[in-house]
Amino acid sequence: MTNPLKPAAPKGAAAPDAAALGATALGATAPRRKGARRSELLPGFLIEAWEGLVGLEDAWSGLERGSGEAARRSLVLLSHRLKGSAGLYGFPRLARLAGHVERFAEQLPAGAALP
Repeated sequence: MTNPLKPAAPKGAAAPDAAALGATALGATAPRRKGARRSELLPGFLIEAWEGLVGLEDAWSGLERGSGEAARRSLVLLSHRLKGSAGLYGFPRLARLAGHVERFAEQLPAGAALP
């Protein structure tokens, strides 16, 4: 069984580096941790966010395949984690988007599959 908190990247997919994505595209603001520089925090956040997005994609695919409750729980858990991490690292727009995904997944009926 795979851990939804540490999803594997798809074959051939590599986590992008901070410069490739550009912090402002993700809605970046100043880092919130005292003494920490954005350049020190951003790479770790991007790797974590990339892994989370891969997991979200897998959970969404699970809903499409009819995996139901397990996929829905993964979607809720991973979007909640992304929401918190994005807020902590200073990405408020990404945090709001992940919050919308979380609320959507919470409102799905238990065992629901996407049409």
